Amino acid sequence: MKIGESIATLAQYGVACHGWNRSVGKLRSGILRRQERDMRAQAAWVRAHSRFYARWSGGSEAAAWREWPIVDRATLMANFEEWNTAGLSLAVAEEAAQSGVTLRGGLVAGMSSGTSGRGRGIFVTNGPERRTWAGTVLARVLPRAPWGSQRVALFLRANNALYEATARSRGLRFEFFPIDGPGEEVISRLEQYAPTVIAAPPRVLARLAKDFHGPDPERVIAVAETLDPIERGLIAARFGEPVHEIYQATEGFLGATCPHGTMHLNEDNVIVEKAWLDRDAGRFVPVVTDIRRRTQPVVRLRLDDVLVDATGPCSCGSGFASIARVEGRLDDVWIFPPADGSPGWRPVFAEEIREVFQREARGVDHRARQVAPDRVEVILDTISPVRPDLTAALVRLIEDRGGRRPVIAYLPGQLDHPPHEKLRRLTRAFPTPSDALNVQSVER
Repeated sequence: MKIGESIATLAQYGVACHGWNRSVGKLRSGILRRQERDMRAQAAWVRAHSRFYARWSGGSEAAAWREWPIVDRATLMANFEEWNTAGLSLAVAEEAAQSGVTLRGGLVAGMSSGTSGRGRGIFVTNGPERRTWAGTVLARVLPRAPWGSQRVALFLRANNALYEATARSRGLRFEFFPIDGPGEEVISRLEQYAPTVIAAPPRVLARLAKDFHGPDPERVIAVAETLDPIERGLIAARFGEPVHEIYQATEGFLGATCPHGTMHLNEDNVIVEKAWLDRDAGRFVPVVTDIRRRTQPVVRLRLDDVLVDATGPCSCGSGFASIARVEGRLDDVWIFPPADGSPGWRPVFAEEIREVFQREARGVDHRARQVAPDRVEVILDTISPVRPDLTAALVRLIEDRGGRRPVIAYLPGQLDHPPHEKLRRLTRAFPTPSDALNVQSVER
């Protein structure tokens, strides 16, 4: 990274730190007022430059963005050329993402993994947007200021210019490691590097907890996958500190854990509305609006993640909204016909299922997939007597949620999976019916 870009990234780091510091002890009302002020200007710009949003915006007031329709990624991708403000076709953006070529105006394209059931997403960023991303990441995840000597190890599926925006500054060093394995050679290189921060998918961190013998890092950060209780306890015990998390999607850097271990949304950059699935349990789907992003504006984009709202303010004092956990995706939710024969479906959420496996098959790795409304298939990493108790507990959970009792089948199989794919222990193999997961309301 050039010196000028490095300085600009550090400047954005300062801006992000200022935003966080301002949130500490600040009333929610003040944060919300600032968001509304910034979004008024952003909405006016988006209306003028994105043909997609211009046709939906309606009216003349930029503040009316809350009346714009909620969209999903598939809709935006289907209208890619009208959506982005750089005049890029989807074919050009895809080619740039695959080749790593920088486009005119310093634009860089990347591609999501496509494991969410929504297909691959293409994201395009300009230089200022990358520096905003990088500065915010540094401010939220580093244990101390980046001008001290810090060595960050990143385990990624692929590197690109978005990540490289953080890669060099005075006293801050990044090294990229492959996630396949990691084998003995990679672990040896990591030990020689002696990172102060390790950021990796939970399954990689779990492997390092067993095989890494270098100095303990100051911070361990789980990225890219849902942090399962199996890995959380193992990693925290090995490295002697709570596991931190980053909530990152194709649509942006949405949240990170604070020093107290609470996940906070990055409300200096994004507005998150809550599409409630189960208000009593605090479960919602985030509807995201980005206050800064302009190459691909994001206004009222519904993600397919399931988040659980925090029950109270964090002890760190930040006024930024906090969430208890990122529970998984909508297509991790199992759905069953009602036991009483009434219309509709009865959902069973991923965290409820994880709790059953944690209790009845503690320490046993597994994969569980609902393959049909009346059938669940399970693969266990052991031949053990947990099956009857696990079966009974799963059936009891489903029936307690009002679902019809399914067949629980145990299959032989390997738990290994391709390293370029995200680890998902709980999945559903059939599409979500339109009436299965109804949103109760959408609100701040």
